[in-house]
Amino acid sequence: MEEPISYYDWEKGTYHHKNEQKSELAEIGVEKAELKEFLSTWTKRNLKKE
Repeated sequence: MEEPISYYDWEKGTYHHKNEQKSELAEIGVEKAELKEFLSTWTKRNLKKE
C-alpha cells in the first residue's frame, strides 16, 4: 500500500507533505528574508536616533 502524498496533523491542524523538506526550506528562506528586512529597518531607525 502506498503512503499518502500528504497527511493531516490533528494536533497542529496542518497538512504535511512527503516533500516536507522543500516546504520547510522555503519557510526558512522566508524567515531569513523577514529577519533581514527587520534588521535593516531596525538599524536604519536606530541610526537616525544617533
